[in-house]
Formats: sequence, C-alpha cells, structure tokens
Amino acid sequence: MSSSNPFNYFRSWMDQPMRDPVTELLTPEYAQGLKQFMAYAANQLVTIESKHMYCPCCKCRNFRVIHVSQVWMHLYGEGFMPGYKVWFMHGEDESMVNYGSCSEHYSADRLEEPTAEVDANVGTVQMVNDAFRENVHSFDGDSDRVEEPN
Repeated sequence: MSSSNPFNYFRSWMDQPMRDPVTELLTPEYAQGLKQFMAYAANQLVTIESKHMYCPCCKCRNFRVIHVSQVWMHLYGEGFMPGYKVWFMHGEDESMVNYGSCSEHYSADRLEEPTAEVDANVGTVQMVNDAFRENVHSFDGDSDRVEEPN
C-alpha cells in the first residue's frame, strides 16, 4: 500500500484492534473514534427525535435500529462492521468526508487516484439500502406472488 494515499489512513482506527492485548481495555484511538462517531450519529435529527439509530456493530451490520445506549454497548463490545468508514446510515455521505483529516500524520509526496479496493462496497450497500427503503411498500401484500424462473 502506498503511504501517499489518504484512503489508507482515513479512520484507520476502525481497522486496528479495538482492545489493547495486555490490558483488554479499548485502545485510546478506538475510544476517541467511538466518541466521534456517537457524537456525530446521535446528533442527527431522526436520532434526536427517536433516540434510536442503526447499529453498525459487527453483529447488527446496520440492519437493526436500536436505542442509542445499546449502540454504545454494541460498539464497545463488538466493534464496527468492516469497511464502514463513510457513515452513510448515520447522515454522512462521501461529499461530506475529508479523507485527508485523520489522527495520524499524512504527508503527500504525490497526488494519485484512490484505489478501488478501499471501501469498494460502501456505494453498493447504500444503493441497495436506499432502493429497499424506497420500494418496501411495493412488497406489502405480495406474499402470494410467485416469480417465474428465467
């Protein structure tokens, strides 16, 4: 991996072990990142109003909507699902993200295009989730519908 690519460092705390192997406590980087995530996600209007949000832990994988305090517990115990660096289910989109800002030093020795290997499925997951939310009403009452094979 090239050290000049900012995508390699963007929210890199999410790719590191969340616990110190000696003390079994959260690493300072993970604890700080978790606080940043929760501060951002909990301040979204829908979360403020409902006190619930999607849980991005390894088990829930943004498929469950649970109370904010439970999200804290899940992320504290399980960690984030792999690849969830743009928090699109929590009000963020790629246009809002500054990939160059991180807790680690980044020195650009040349500009290069981001590689496709980084968070390649984020757009796909968001697209599927958006399509499902927009079309979920069309599935109501279709339980007897049978689709013919191709």
